[in-house]
Amino acid sequence: MSIRLQENEIAQVIELLSLERLSVFRNAQRDDIKLITIHAQTMTISAGIMPIISLIEIFLRNAISNKIENTFNSKDWLIKPISGLHWKKSEEEKIKYAKKAAQKALYSKMKSRQKIALDINVLHNILSSNPNHIKKVKLRQEGIIITNDQVIAQMTIFFWKRLLSDDYEATLWKRCLRKIFPNKSIDRSIVGAHLEIIYQSRNRVAHHEPIYGNRLTKLIESMEFICSNFLNENPETYDGILKILLSKNIASLKNDADILSDMLQ
Repeated sequence: MSIRLQENEIAQVIELLSLERLSVFRNAQRDDIKLITIHAQTMTISAGIMPIISLIEIFLRNAISNKIENTFNSKDWLIKPISGLHWKKSEEEKIKYAKKAAQKALYSKMKSRQKIALDINVLHNILSSNPNHIKKVKLRQEGIIITNDQVIAQMTIFFWKRLLSDDYEATLWKRCLRKIFPNKSIDRSIVGAHLEIIYQSRNRVAHHEPIYGNRLTKLIESMEFICSNFLNENPETYDGILKILLSKNIASLKNDADILSDMLQ
């Protein structure tokens, strides 16, 4: 990778990226253009990370939802309480937030007459409190009926990896989620540890923080572990559907990681 800039352009890029951001890559042998080139490579790596994590998250959430739905015989397991399944406070809050987000998303797509029609659902509250516009919108949104799938679409990877934590080992892992990772040589804690690395890395990418060195090595290892073991009883003889779909992405990410490693030598 070669970047050609004039001196004034180099100074401007350094200022806009910030010396603090680039300081982690600075040493006596690296000039400013080298730092800019290294930073550009970290952005290439971040761009390669997100499609892999996105597909892992989509597959994981749908697999978890299907297992819970079938095990507890409930298509509305996020909306209605399930006997024998008690959420921890963090999950309760995430579900509550996701419900509101789903209602807000549906409301934003409605035409004016549809929004006004919602007033009949909250007529008593509107008449008794005489709300302002913001309060009226909130009351309307609270009256929108949502589906389990609409709530699922609003849940983040934090929620799904939490369902594979020790808090839910007895109620979820042993009863149904174990089947998502059927390889008998691994246990829940190993799966959870790899998902935690993926989750933390996703957050770093979302906040434009570079991933390199040992952190990047561990992330690639975790991605390969999840892809190899997802719905796959014997990863030694079969790659698994996720690994098959993401093999080119992971290979490309490894190549970009090697290029960055060479730059940092």
